[in-house]
Amino acid sequence: MVAGEQQDWSEVAALSRSIEAELPQVAAKIAEHIRAEVPRYAQIPPENHVLGVLEQLRDMAQGLATRQAPSGEQIERARALGRTRAEEGLAVEAMISAYHIGYRDFWELLLARAQNNPKLSTQLVEVVSLFWTWIRLSSAAADAHAEAIRSLQATQINLTHRFLGALHSGDAGSDEAIRLARALGFDPDHLFQAVCAPGGAWAEDQLDDLQRSLQFARGTIRAATRGPVTVILCQDVTPDVVVSTVHRIRPGLPLGIGLARQGLGGAEAGLLDAEQALRVAELRGGVVRFEEDWLLAVVGTHRQRLSPLLRGDETIGRDHPHLADAVQAFAKNGFSAAAAARALTIHPNTMAYRLDRWHQLTGWDPHTTKGLVSSLLHLALTE
Repeated sequence: MVAGEQQDWSEVAALSRSIEAELPQVAAKIAEHIRAEVPRYAQIPPENHVLGVLEQLRDMAQGLATRQAPSGEQIERARALGRTRAEEGLAVEAMISAYHIGYRDFWELLLARAQNNPKLSTQLVEVVSLFWTWIRLSSAAADAHAEAIRSLQATQINLTHRFLGALHSGDAGSDEAIRLARALGFDPDHLFQAVCAPGGAWAEDQLDDLQRSLQFARGTIRAATRGPVTVILCQDVTPDVVVSTVHRIRPGLPLGIGLARQGLGGAEAGLLDAEQALRVAELRGGVVRFEEDWLLAVVGTHRQRLSPLLRGDETIGRDHPHLADAVQAFAKNGFSAAAAARALTIHPNTMAYRLDRWHQLTGWDPHTTKGLVSSLLHLALTE
């Protein structure tokens, strides 16, 4: 750089130095603006956030003052911040938005300070290209964030597999299970709830998308595919959040939801709930909650063993759907033939005939507890 160029840059250098002296106050104000515009930054402690903004702005101010692009050391600082934000659970989109807000506010501050200095205003035109090289630090931070997320996900998937293995093997009360639960961010003594999906339904990129999406949900959520089932175990979050996330990626995918149960023993039982509910969901589609369909979920697990008792003639319900509808309406309307008839908009005598006809064809009398339960389970298992 020749002396003339150095002199031409002196006004910019002086401005940058003056702002650098005020950076603690400037950084605090910009961090406040970011937190107002990007709500996800509420999860980052304010002091931590201001410190990160201050570090990035100080590097930029020094770079503008010396007319230098980011050095390797400064790029690594941006990457380190990206890794830190990933470890803190901040989404990359939120981090990039924060970078853009910070750069915009810093640029507006430069423009405001240059308004009464025509020479400086002219020189700021030359600053644009240099300023742009500093904006690219956000890309370095984003790249490091992505690398950290991939590493965290790989570690979490490994730990999740081991944790689920402990639950499946009956070792929920072991020291190893407690250690794994804590390593995954779970409180071993709190409520757990499981959601299960078909394991073979996911393309590799879709499963990665699911992992990324769940990474930044509120609460603690861990997912892994074990054999034919993808297990999503959660704490301090409603299963509806998991369902909506899954269905955004795989619309209409059948899901089973277990009961919310206490402690690691509850996590073990709740996992079985969700797996059994999934079997029902795979038969009839949609989302099946164990708390609503527990009888069918439990019986369905033993369907082969109970088949001689419940299967009957599988063609009856299909060949006579009006009889099946009558039995189900009878069960849903207080075991009242008259109420069931009104629900189906048929005559009560017709309802009575259909229930009797069902009894004749199947041997199950829907007017008795045994006959009605057997009929309903038969219909559910042969849907």
